[in-house]
Amino acid sequence: MGDKLTVQVDGLTQGLVGTVRWVATEPAFTPYYALNQAERANLMYLAEVVLPDSAADLPSGIPIQVLLPKLNVSINSSERTIKSNAND
Repeated sequence: MGDKLTVQVDGLTQGLVGTVRWVATEPAFTPYYALNQAERANLMYLAEVVLPDSAADLPSGIPIQVLLPKLNVSINSSERTIKSNAND
């Protein structure tokens, strides 16, 4: 929570910076093919992103796209640690 993300709004040339407020702990929908370990990364989770006051005039229901940073994750099973570049 609290991470800054770029939000692209249809009709605006420049993106907005939003702040992650909440992310669901359970997937929104679990299709049958996502029940195996290889496909679990394709699950969708509901999230709330707070936009700046400058977005107050945007109409409800306008299409947006939230750009998530690409994470490089390495797992060391012998030490049971996970490292990512999330703070880079």
